[in-house]
Amino acid sequence: GVSLICYVDPKDSWHMQRFYDDIEYGEELKYRKDGYVGFELHYAKFGQQLPKWGIVPNKTKMFIPPTCLDHSLLPHFLRGWIDGDGNVYVAGTGARIVVASGNRPSMEWFAESLRSLGYTGNVGVRGANSYSDNWVLYIGGARQVSQIASLLMADSEFCMPRKWKTSSLY
Repeated sequence: GVSLICYVDPKDSWHMQRFYDDIEYGEELKYRKDGYVGFELHYAKFGQQLPKWGIVPNKTKMFIPPTCLDHSLLPHFLRGWIDGDGNVYVAGTGARIVVASGNRPSMEWFAESLRSLGYTGNVGVRGANSYSDNWVLYIGGARQVSQIASLLMADSEFCMPRKWKTSSLY
């Protein structure tokens, strides 16, 4: 079988617990020595079911776009990606969103997905540094960040508040 392993910062353990409660998993969350909390799910059919969602082994190096993602779910998918691998910063008139995981095709797919939702601002995609294969997606400006927050429905109850509630985005 294939395993799905996910750990989060201890301050987000409530989010992981909610996921566990929603799927009625029945096992206790695991706590690593570094304090991170999460789960390791094992299921024989993960290898067949997860790739259609773009979840593949070593997904940072090999990007496969999700094929089963209904357009109505795209805001939630992208918001979850930012929640997991991104950063939202708002202070006064300065703001930015950075997604710092993936390879060039994944960051370009992310940018194109934002545009398909109606985002009209600029998006920067570049290599993180010469020592890493990771690429970074960057969006700067309070108006742009506010537009993305609205498009991705970051005011919903299904987001990481510490990422999106940094300041009034609406």
